[in-house]
Amino acid sequence: MREIFLKDKIGDTAPITVGVLTDVLSSETAARNAYVTNAVNTADTQIRQDLTNDYLAEIDFQVSDIRQELQNYANVNTIGQPNGIATLDENGYVPAYQLPSYVDDIVEFDSVPSFPEFGDSAKIYLALDTTEIYRWSGSTYIPIPASPGTTDDVAEGSGNLYFTVERVLAAAPVQSVAGRTGVVTLTASDITGLPNKTSDLINDRNFITLAEAPVQSVNGKTGNVLITTADIAGLADVAISGSYIDLLNKPSIPTKTSDLVNDAGFVTNATANVTSVSGKTGDVVLNTSDISGLATVATSGDYSDLINKPSLPSKTSELLNDSGYLTSVVFPVT
Repeated sequence: MREIFLKDKIGDTAPITVGVLTDVLSSETAARNAYVTNAVNTADTQIRQDLTNDYLAEIDFQVSDIRQELQNYANVNTIGQPNGIATLDENGYVPAYQLPSYVDDIVEFDSVPSFPEFGDSAKIYLALDTTEIYRWSGSTYIPIPASPGTTDDVAEGSGNLYFTVERVLAAAPVQSVAGRTGVVTLTASDITGLPNKTSDLINDRNFITLAEAPVQSVNGKTGNVLITTADIAGLADVAISGSYIDLLNKPSIPTKTSDLVNDAGFVTNATANVTSVSGKTGDVVLNTSDISGLATVATSGDYSDLINKPSLPSKTSELLNDSGYLTSVVFPVT
């Protein structure tokens, strides 16, 4: 929108500059004020109000757009000024005097006589006729020696000594280890004061020596002692044989019941309440002949062998008619 509006006002080919934008802004502001004056004279109040609102909204937008565009362009008064915009020379470059010193540290002149009368200590000055470089000391130009290109071309002085193996070895804080040089491998014997036996150590754990041991030997044996029964004096025979026979003061073991106290009340034949049954002993089996006084029915099991048998009725008249059966006397049949 902004680009179309500006091209409409200044043409397609005209450059957009600060001056052009300022002129367009002034022109549009004047046109706006004139339109407001004409709108006031319109007879129809509603038409005047509508036209004024629509046009003013459009032109205010355009004027605001131009003001924004102007803010994007620098003020001409700041060109070439401190905190402003740098200028360009005829070749399109920023002049050296507008650049910080570190951007143009090396400046070229035809010869030393053409150097500035007063130099800048932050710059290097190159004389093109000799290609020699100088620095400003504050009062005069001092030549800066060219680099030799390689340290081999720099002569040794009292301070800039070259590295050599001999100098390093001579300056090393350790010249030898245990009297040896080169690749040294140390052994325990090379280290003075290194303990190699227990007597060299402080016995802070209270270890004892053989002389201090509470037991010096077992049955005259030392070393890895194996004890046998022969080494132990005073052992009883049973300690070696393990046999009951070799025990002393063995207890008396009973061999018959009479050797025991009958605290459970067992009985013998002599003390039993019944010694025989029907003259029989041992595993007794009784039969009816062994029992005296049995009735005949006890062995026969026959009803006819009973004594005092009951009288059995054989006809109804021998029974008590407690059920009320009818007889022919009571209810004759006709």
